[in-house]
Amino acid sequence: DSKPHAIKLQQAEARLYGAKARLDACQKKHERFKTLADKSLISQNEWEQIETEVLQAKAEVALDTALCKEASLDLEYCTICAHKAGRVGAVDI
Repeated sequence: DSKPHAIKLQQAEARLYGAKARLDACQKKHERFKTLADKSLISQNEWEQIETEVLQAKAEVALDTALCKEASLDLEYCTICAHKAGRVGAVDI
């Protein structure tokens, strides 16, 4: 039955969508604060935290992408296809 695998694929895709949204938000925040960091208007610690958030978000996207691929592969394995149409039977030699 492929339904559980289809559900896992949907869950993985939803997680990936959320991770991409988080990465986008982190990158926008990074861009906004870059000029402040260049002018030393925010602490070095705060800037490093912002950079770390971007790296974590990228890692999350990579992980969720891999989970999507795995779930898609599992779903593919649920379907068995014959190379040729016809019947399989026993042959006595």
